[in-house]
Amino acid sequence: MRAYLIAIARVGLVAVAVAAAAACTSNDEPPPRSPLGATPDAASDATAATPTPPPPDPSPTVTQPPVATQAPASSEGGPSPEVLEALVGNAIQLVSGWLGWDVTHFEVVESESVVWSDGCLGVEAPGVFCTQALVPGFRAVFQDGYGGLHRAHGDAEGRVVRWVGERLITGTIVDGTRHYIDIATPEGTVRVNASPGSRYSGPGLSPTTADLRLVAEAVGDAEVAVAVDPAADGSEALVIAWLVVLE
Repeated sequence: MRAYLIAIARVGLVAVAVAAAAACTSNDEPPPRSPLGATPDAASDATAATPTPPPPDPSPTVTQPPVATQAPASSEGGPSPEVLEALVGNAIQLVSGWLGWDVTHFEVVESESVVWSDGCLGVEAPGVFCTQALVPGFRAVFQDGYGGLHRAHGDAEGRVVRWVGERLITGTIVDGTRHYIDIATPEGTVRVNASPGSRYSGPGLSPTTADLRLVAEAVGDAEVAVAVDPAADGSEALVIAWLVVLE
């Protein structure tokens, strides 16, 4: 009888141990997860947490230009809208500096991607040779706070931006001072003024100078072509964009 009771007790202890183990397994361990991925909610959280890489910065470095000529061949194949925006932004900073005013004094009134028909990027300078190759680029028109228009042409890489000038004057310099020169033309004498970005091309001329007497002395009686813009201060003065000595 005693052996029988001991056997029953051992069976009871085993049953209690099994039940306790089952209880621990169901209460303490999480349910198994699929090895193929997370639940939909977890996947959504993971997607939301993944940062989106920033777009590349297309902003180029722009330099001041030499003289050039000719017109665009086509608008097909020019810079993308994103690149055009960056190029025009750099150009308006250059033009404002060339005219000696803060960039906030100007606004963009027109811009477009173009493919120039040669290396002169559409800036008409009589007597200047242009390389014969198609050049993707842009053109832009800016307006100052007094309504004056100013144009810039450039290439698609942002390496060259050229100040076009709104009006072309051809004649001979008859007088010069530090601040202006008088040019005799068939229509009469025209006075033009220098600005920070005025450029000069010809024998004995430096690309830029603040003293126009030096330009008048170097040019002498030679004929010149001068591109001018309105002054950014709203006055009637004409500002030199570029001057070329004609042979």
